[in-house]
Amino acid sequence: TGNGTFNFRTKSAATLASMKNPTIIATVSVSGRRVGESNVPESIASSVTRTIKVGTDLALTAKALYSSGAFKNTGPWPPVADQETTYTIDLSLTNTVHSVADTVVTGVLPSYVRYVGATSPADGSVSYNAASRTVTWRAGEIASGAGFSASARSAAFQVALLPSASQRGTSPILMSSVKVMGTDRFTQKALSLTRPEITTQITLDPGYIQGKGEVR
Repeated sequence: TGNGTFNFRTKSAATLASMKNPTIIATVSVSGRRVGESNVPESIASSVTRTIKVGTDLALTAKALYSSGAFKNTGPWPPVADQETTYTIDLSLTNTVHSVADTVVTGVLPSYVRYVGATSPADGSVSYNAASRTVTWRAGEIASGAGFSASARSAAFQVALLPSASQRGTSPILMSSVKVMGTDRFTQKALSLTRPEITTQITLDPGYIQGKGEVR
């Protein structure tokens, strides 16, 4: 009896992206000598082999935009208390080595943010539940290699922020509890990833400058 450990890592996601259903074959062997019943030493050996399936790397980018994106946004920017400003919420999914099935992205809007209803694509895959204030994007099947090719999936929808006087000097949350879920078709494992909340600090907008993320 005894214990032993070792560790290793897979190749990079970019390298694995060119492979189909990558696996790691691990074979561990042990050997030694023992004294038999006749007091004559004899060699013994044993080995075990395991197949390790390499899971896909599903990633979600979630950001807000004002000066660019799928829709024309209106209202003051930076936002002003008691005045409505619209923003575009942009979602993008990337994936590596296996297809991901039944992919769903969700996010929750706070009480001071209104779901406008403009969506891209306008195919019904993006919906809103007013009772739970949850926006859902049913992205469906995400092909392997998405993000490394033209097969990357994206969606966008528009929201309207109506900040209060008490929010002056702050950067209000536009969407929280941003999460993606799906199933790796190769490993059959459930995938789940949570992203940080989206606020009015939209530093990825090409027109953003310091101070435009705070309510005046």
